[in-house]
Amino acid sequence: MSHRCKTTKVSTAGCVDRLSALPDALLQHVIGFLEAGEAVRTCVLARRWGHLWRPIPRLRVTDVEAFQSVEKLNGFVDRLFLLRDAGSILEECELDLRGHLRLDDALVDLWIRRVLACRVRILRVHLYTNLPTK
Repeated sequence: MSHRCKTTKVSTAGCVDRLSALPDALLQHVIGFLEAGEAVRTCVLARRWGHLWRPIPRLRVTDVEAFQSVEKLNGFVDRLFLLRDAGSILEECELDLRGHLRLDDALVDLWIRRVLACRVRILRVHLYTNLPTK
């Protein structure tokens, strides 16, 4: 029967936290595959993880419906770019904003400008256009 460890240290059963032994660059690469909200939440896993999400090479804001309002989405995206390491290059960014029909064009423009300021190499933006109603 196998044992599961609940701590990050070597337990008396002999289990070792191998994830914490991985180098930061590898952990950041893996975190980059997560949706941005999940990537940021990794900071609570351990003290070492507190800032690992900030220089990740890939940002994915794709679960916009989880924010339940444009204001909450705006607050998250604003803090995401304000807290991100300014000197780190962003290899890829995906903004899938199709869950909100009432996004302000100026906000989307600001977010795209912030992504471009991170020297992004690949940018994907998905959104509904704000077409006038009849």
